[in-house]
Amino acid sequence: MRKNANKFYYYLGFTGLLVLSLYSCKKDSNVNSNLEQNISSGVAVENGMLSFQNQEVFSNTMTKLNKLSLRDVDQWASKFNFQNLKSDTLSNIPAAEVADPVFARVLSNNASIKIGDKIFVLKSNQEFLIKDDNMNSYNKLIKGEKINSNIISSRKINNVSNLIMGTVNNGSINVSIPKLMAENGSGLWAGKQTFESPEYDNGRPEKVYMEVWSESYAVYSSSGALLRGMAFRKGGAFGGKKWRDDFMNFARVSGYYNQTSNPSNRTYFDSGAQYSQEEVKVQFTTDGLSGNSAPYFTAVSINWNYQKAPSNPTSTQNWFF
Repeated sequence: MRKNANKFYYYLGFTGLLVLSLYSCKKDSNVNSNLEQNISSGVAVENGMLSFQNQEVFSNTMTKLNKLSLRDVDQWASKFNFQNLKSDTLSNIPAAEVADPVFARVLSNNASIKIGDKIFVLKSNQEFLIKDDNMNSYNKLIKGEKINSNIISSRKINNVSNLIMGTVNNGSINVSIPKLMAENGSGLWAGKQTFESPEYDNGRPEKVYMEVWSESYAVYSSSGALLRGMAFRKGGAFGGKKWRDDFMNFARVSGYYNQTSNPSNRTYFDSGAQYSQEEVKVQFTTDGLSGNSAPYFTAVSINWNYQKAPSNPTSTQNWFF
């Protein structure tokens, strides 16, 4: 009798766990469905790139995506049948270097996006706006052919990364903030400062990158900090070896920034402790509308803690701009 009773309680407990699991999956499915519906309204895929109904839809979408974790942004992007700049493909050469991790997930692997009847394209150190959704001009541009018509604007992006001068002392770096995050002459520019940890031998070369960026394009501008785990590994079964995104065992990014001359007007940020993440980001500012001027900061202080793998030591670094 006792044996039968034990069996009864066992099956009752198992059934309860099964029901709870199904309920949890259904709840997560509902959350993901609501997330997709709220952010995906007015968004589709056309000719291998994301297409936004108009500038307002694009701006609202970017605002919502920037509030999500990168894992959730990846999940959102996976609902669309397209490859973005963060897609792990056989190609070792990306179409464009975009520091903003969310914007990179919205741009196609050709570094393009459609907003209303305009197509935005990044090509090397230039950006293009093609009018009237002209795919003939777009295809020529992607192939590297010269086009003279259907272009609204073509502007050179002045990358000032190599103009950033700093000194490293005891793990800290001081950088001239006007050179990093303010406008540098005419036109648009993108700037980035990168920290690279020592390599760890975890059965393969691995390391951690910290990037502080300020990007300004015709359709979008943003600034922030991104901590990335990296490993020298293959991409998929046939991809060549290169430095690719890889999980960090632990990571945290915190600090403050100031956009006025008053040192008390600080805005603090903290990603909180993150585990088993490839990237941990904090977004300082984003307008989602126009990149005609990059954000200006009078001071930025960034602290980051990380452990690449459980066998590696935990490290702490600081930047003050």
